[in-house]
Amino acid sequence: MPKIRRVFYSFHYADIFRVNHIRKAGQFRPVDKQRLPTPQDRSLWEEAKLKNPGALKGMIDKGLEGTSATCVLAGYETWNRPWVRYEIAKSVARGNGLLAVYINNCNCPRSGYSLKGPNPLDQMAIGYDAQMRPRIYEWFNGTWRIFLRLGAPLASWPKWVPIAPQGQVMQLSHGARAYDWIADNGAHNLLHWTHDAAVAAGR
Repeated sequence: MPKIRRVFYSFHYADIFRVNHIRKAGQFRPVDKQRLPTPQDRSLWEEAKLKNPGALKGMIDKGLEGTSATCVLAGYETWNRPWVRYEIAKSVARGNGLLAVYINNCNCPRSGYSLKGPNPLDQMAIGYDAQMRPRIYEWFNGTWRIFLRLGAPLASWPKWVPIAPQGQVMQLSHGARAYDWIADNGAHNLLHWTHDAAVAAGR
C-alpha cells in the first residue's frame, strides 16, 4: 500500500478548471472502495497567483514546506510559465520527487478539451556550472541557461536524475515520470504516482 504523500501542485492559472478535476477528484464521484484516496493538497489556491512577485515567491516557498512530491499539472502553455518553472526548480532544490500529469483531456466547462502541450520537465534540466556546481537550467530562446531566479546552486545532484555528460545538461524528464490524467486513470493511480516520485527522491 503506497503512503499518502503531502503534494504540491504546480499549474498555470488559465487551467484552473481542468486543475480542479485533480484537486477535487475525491468530491466528483461517489465513495468507491476500489479508488485510493487523493494525496493531501498543499498547492497554492488561485488568489496566490495574483500577488506581487516577491510575495508570490515567498508563498511558493511556504507552500512547499512539508511536502515530499511536486505534481506538475501540464496544460498547453504550462511549460513556459515562469512561476511554474520556479516551483519546479525550488522543488528540486528542496529534494522533492517530481512528476508531470497531462490535463489536456480534462473537460473545461468554458473551453472544452485542449491540445497537448510540451512536458514542462523537458524544459528544465540540471547541469554543472563553470565551478562544477550542480545548477538548474531552463530552455530559453533555443538554448539552455542557468535558472537565475533560484539563486544558489543545488546542494547535490538529485539521486533520481541521471548524471549529465560533461558539458551537457540532463532534462528533469529523464528521471521523472509523466502520465495522462484521463488515459492513465489518475483518479485511481495518483496516490501511487506521487508515492513513487517521493521514494525515487529518497523521501
